[in-house]
Amino acid sequence: MRIQKLSTETIVASTLFFLLSTLAQADIVFKSLRNDASELYVMNDDGSQLRRLTDNGFKEGRPIWSPDGRYIVFMRDINSAVPGQPQQIHNFVMHADGSPPQNLTQPLGISGGNATWSPDGQSLLISIWRNKTHDIATLDIANSTLGYLTNNPAKRGGVDGTELVS
Repeated sequence: MRIQKLSTETIVASTLFFLLSTLAQADIVFKSLRNDASELYVMNDDGSQLRRLTDNGFKEGRPIWSPDGRYIVFMRDINSAVPGQPQQIHNFVMHADGSPPQNLTQPLGISGGNATWSPDGQSLLISIWRNKTHDIATLDIANSTLGYLTNNPAKRGGVDGTELVS
């Protein structure tokens, strides 16, 4: 048996090959307005195996994979199925297979907004609507607790996935 020391170039090339082969099998989650309905879909990155995740008449959007790829967080206007109702946005989470979504923000008495996962997938950074203003908070998914990061008197704010904006 011959043991050979790997060069830095070989390690980098092997790592890139592994990452590219992993990404080549990645799923894409997105919102589509097919048939006048705003529903969530997932497909392979080559466009094959399109699967509809939601089919409920609600307006849904901004789906984001959890870091481990097991869950999807998204926004839903829970009043959109009833004509003439004011918009009421909440954050939902569901398994990647589209199993029944769980409302994360309504039980807390707040309206949700843009959301992004923490790197460990245990919490979300979300823009929420409370007291007629937007604030930024962390939401621990396991125990449904909020940690406010702002107390914003302004009427604008949000999370864009990489940084706080206001």
